[in-house]
Amino acid sequence: MPLTVSNPRDLLLVELADILFVERMLSFEVIPELQKQVSDPELGGALAEHLEQTKRHVANVEAAFATVGAEPSSQLSRPFDGLKEQHSKIAGSVKSPALADLWHAAAAIHTEHYEIAAYRHLLVLAAQLGIEELERLLAENLRDEEEALERLEQVAGAVLR
Repeated sequence: MPLTVSNPRDLLLVELADILFVERMLSFEVIPELQKQVSDPELGGALAEHLEQTKRHVANVEAAFATVGAEPSSQLSRPFDGLKEQHSKIAGSVKSPALADLWHAAAAIHTEHYEIAAYRHLLVLAAQLGIEELERLLAENLRDEEEALERLEQVAGAVLR
């Protein structure tokens, strides 16, 4: 990752490092842990599906680095870290299983919004660079994130019913 951000490629690398951290944390730690915490089978199923997508997202982001001639590098994402901290701080104090599932779904929804915003901005930068493969990889991840958000919102609406 560049120490100085002086052009769209540099900014792209900074943002790719952030989203790579997020996708790796989600696939290796966050989603598997969340799956253990939920009791609603539909929410568990949505998380399982998105875990498989997220593993592909990691590979796509790593490939995105290669399209601009850079080695994959991840950088701590402070916003994502804050979302994780907020979730864990409250999760243990929610006593009702259905309400806890709603909290878990809300945390996943917040994360999806963060990822969608990141991919949308990455696509702006990719368009400026004019690298079709880069745009394809990022657009694929964005589509998955938008679909996951829609599914999580539907599941969250049904959790308390």
